[in-house]
Amino acid sequence: MSKTIDIERLKQIDICDVAIKLGLVVKNRKTLCFLHPDHNPSLCFYSNNQWHCFGCGEGGDVISLVQKRKECTFREACQWLNNVFFCGTIDSSIKKTYPKEPLYIQKKETNKPTPDSEIYHAILQHLQLSKYAEDYLCLKRKLSLEVIRSANIVSFEDVCELERWLRNSFSQERLLSAKLLKIRNNHTELFWWKPGILFPYFDYGGNLINIQLRPYATDSNSKYVFLPELPTCIFNEHMLKEMKTGSVVCLCEGAIDALSIQTKGGFAVAFPGVNSIKLEQLEFFYRFKNKIVFDNDSAGQKAARKLLFEMRNMGISVINSELANFKDVNEQLIAEVEKK
Repeated sequence: MSKTIDIERLKQIDICDVAIKLGLVVKNRKTLCFLHPDHNPSLCFYSNNQWHCFGCGEGGDVISLVQKRKECTFREACQWLNNVFFCGTIDSSIKKTYPKEPLYIQKKETNKPTPDSEIYHAILQHLQLSKYAEDYLCLKRKLSLEVIRSANIVSFEDVCELERWLRNSFSQERLLSAKLLKIRNNHTELFWWKPGILFPYFDYGGNLINIQLRPYATDSNSKYVFLPELPTCIFNEHMLKEMKTGSVVCLCEGAIDALSIQTKGGFAVAFPGVNSIKLEQLEFFYRFKNKIVFDNDSAGQKAARKLLFEMRNMGISVINSELANFKDVNEQLIAEVEKK
């Protein structure tokens, strides 16, 4: 490569200008990804001159964008950028072919179970919120009953009764596929082995894709349990579609904390696991003013700092709002209510 080409200078070229020169249609710093079939723009360009596709996971800087788009070498990509933006000519020797097999095919998970939303909805309709569960959530946790009901939270007291109803309503094969039954010692039994409270999780499109159990009697290994192997999403994810641009959204560790903020009149979402947050989940938050309010412990604050870095690196408005004298948002709510 010619020594006259300044690679750092190339990296400073506006990435949206590069994308347009590569034949991509850019609108609001987004475009359809050219690496896989894309019907809704999933490739985003950020203010730090990086790009990332939330569909296939590919990303990088200006040079890598040229490499992927033109399927050329690093040297050829730099030469192309230099010719187009600083010399006024294009090196026609750079090949312009594209990947024969989209990257998403290599990453696709073929054996992952599909959520059975019909059964999950039937469970929510069959069950109610018991007096015991209501007292726990409202009297102990200080949550608003209106907020609890709006989240479609229900409970069950009798594991055997729930299993009988499910077996009478749906086939065993379907219940196994929906992960509501499990096989143990050559017998099938209900996956929810303890009575407790059920928190439904709806994805961005409003589909009920998983239900989380909070057993009444808990231990460190079974405090909150999702139906296994199924996909999960952010708690309250489906409500983000209705939020106005510029609204304040609090990002929490758990559903109880999100409901605590809503009880106080705000709006919050909760990640199913702060140590497994996916970059594509962060795309939902570009329109909002975001506040991270994770637990006030070493694990929570470590995760908060990591999330803060990732969101700012993606050009998302966010601050880390640390709790002063409370372990989590719900403990803060309890103290405020009891002080009144």
